[in-house]
Amino acid sequence: MNCKNLSSSCKSSRTTVFLAVLFSALITLLASVSAIAEKGETTSISANTQWINQLGSTLTITSIDSTGLLTGSYVNRAAGYPCKDTDYPVTGWVDGIAIVFNTLWINSTESCHSITAWTGFYYNNEISTLWQLVADGTTSTSQISTGSDTFTQNTNAAVVPELKNKAD
Repeated sequence: MNCKNLSSSCKSSRTTVFLAVLFSALITLLASVSAIAEKGETTSISANTQWINQLGSTLTITSIDSTGLLTGSYVNRAAGYPCKDTDYPVTGWVDGIAIVFNTLWINSTESCHSITAWTGFYYNNEISTLWQLVADGTTSTSQISTGSDTFTQNTNAAVVPELKNKAD
């Protein structure tokens, strides 16, 4: 299907792909939270924290409101992917130890015409996630990239006060 003209069937296909990604992420989240809940983990994810994954990419959580709405930023440092070394806005939700967040890979310097969603949970001082990346123009679920990330909290003394000052 040629989506250059943005026909209504193309828009519908993109919406279907996005909804499939979101539904898959929610199913994964529910299974993960159910397994963790059985272990009695009660610690939750906090605002004004920074998390680094195994590839050096950084999730910064600047706020979590009373409803669980999360805001922050993400800096990609993964090899082989564009849109690197610059902040991209993040939105998502936190419910106890459960977390879901996403970024639209557009900022003031570049656009990668894609969206990534991470779904996971906090346990043993890590955020474990599964992610899915969908690009504009995707026409099949087989074109959705998938993977996993494990984030550990950056407790560097210089980072934490800086995050708290941004929140004030």
